[in-house]
Amino acid sequence: MMGTITTVHGAGGKEMQELIKRLVISKVPLKLRSALGGVGTDVLDDGATIKLGNNYLVVATDSFTVNPIKFPGGDMGHLAACGVINDVVMMGAKPFAALDTLVIEEGVEEDLIDELINSFVNVLVSNDVALIGGDLKVMPKGSIDKVVITATCLGLTSKEPVVDRLVE
Repeated sequence: MMGTITTVHGAGGKEMQELIKRLVISKVPLKLRSALGGVGTDVLDDGATIKLGNNYLVVATDSFTVNPIKFPGGDMGHLAACGVINDVVMMGAKPFAALDTLVIEEGVEEDLIDELINSFVNVLVSNDVALIGGDLKVMPKGSIDKVVITATCLGLTSKEPVVDRLVE
């Protein structure tokens, strides 16, 4: 019998790593934890890499849900774009493209979503990162807390990417 998941498990610390190892990594054979000479779930970093000739494609994805959605200095859209761009940069790559996924609770005002998307796109534009795709879903009222944004960023580097936190 397993325990109950709490917000501590999503905070990025030891508890989150242990949960990921137990519920995800343990189910994936070691040979399928990375692809094409890169790194993936064989390490618990904020992204993955794929070797492409003399370069590495770096991919990072993250989900964002914050309350309040708008806060001093930004909003969830700004946070999502900055977060995944930062993950790619911290692995040593130059970001060049992003995708976004919005999961929106039924009844949320379009003006709020418009603000979040404007913030997201403004960060991409200011970093010369293309928006190349995404998805949008609407959930019944009460199923989620207003909005969840998942963002993915792609970057390239010709150097060995910076990776840490080896899975035991």
